[in-house]
Amino acid sequence: MNKDRGFAGLLLIAVAIYGAIWYYRRKNAFQGTTVQSVIGPVAVGDNPLSKMLDFASKEGLRVTSTTGGHHNLGSLHPAGRAIDVGTNGLSPETINKIIQDAKQNGIQVRDEREHPAGQAIWSGPHLHLQIPF
Repeated sequence: MNKDRGFAGLLLIAVAIYGAIWYYRRKNAFQGTTVQSVIGPVAVGDNPLSKMLDFASKEGLRVTSTTGGHHNLGSLHPAGRAIDVGTNGLSPETINKIIQDAKQNGIQVRDEREHPAGQAIWSGPHLHLQIPF
């Protein structure tokens, strides 16, 4: 019985150490690299969300939504795999170039400058960028 407790205690310690290492790596993965958006500074790194934020920054786009807020059922926003960027003040030619650039970077784009039919939640004209699973 004491051996079982000893093993369980060691297992608990190992899990705690693993969790602490995971948390530290996750917390510090993007340290020092941020992009300004309308929702405040957002960290950039090497994951789908960071790839899209980096793309938006390079294109000079205003990020209007990432993982927070209200989104439609099945949205990839909560999973960190979608962002919205504003289109106000951009010409149709500029928007078409952004869409092409995004596709060349492996980012899917849904043009939501007009309210998509059947979509319950819509925040106004924007481009929806996503990287599916």
